[in-house]
Amino acid sequence: MKFPGAKYGLKMACGENPKRVYAQRGPSTRMGNVAGYRKAWIAAEEYRRKWDKWNKDHKGDPPTRDLGMETLAEVLRGNILVHNHCYRADEMAQMIDIAHEFGYKIRAFHHCVECYKIADLLAKEGIGSAAWADWGCSRWRRPMRCAPTWR
Repeated sequence: MKFPGAKYGLKMACGENPKRVYAQRGPSTRMGNVAGYRKAWIAAEEYRRKWDKWNKDHKGDPPTRDLGMETLAEVLRGNILVHNHCYRADEMAQMIDIAHEFGYKIRAFHHCVECYKIADLLAKEGIGSAAWADWGCSRWRRPMRCAPTWR
């Protein structure tokens, strides 16, 4: 649903879900996923620069359109806000580092069961969180390793 006057959003995922879902594309590791994200943002940055240059003076033929890259270019321009699906605190911190590297803003982390571990970082960055009040640790069957500090 699009709200009048609101920016569009792009949902990204990191960690366990893409690691599992896209395993056949390889490499199926968190580090491999981060490498893939960086590769995509590098390509998007180049795509954005080409189009921004062409839009400035309309000289020559326009660059070839790529709808996937166009979406990422709009994120880089600040016209689309990122909503990132992450579970673990280290994954959220990595995604923040990538956002800094490429100059875009993460608006919120979703499903972020470990966001309490980096609450100070999220507050500093102005990033919201959308998490379940009662679901987090039981899903992973590791209640002692991820019990919130407020219990």
